[in-house]
Amino acid sequence: MAEYIWIDADGETRSKSRTLKEKEYTPEDLPMWNFDG
Repeated sequence: MAEYIWIDADGETRSKSRTLKEKEYTPEDLPMWNFDG
């Protein structure tokens, strides 16, 4: 599982999680996530 964390346009912290098939990965291996905010 990967947790994506960012600061939105209002300065608030937001996050989303994503389930991944592989058990081991590095941050560079993670897919980019498009998001609003």
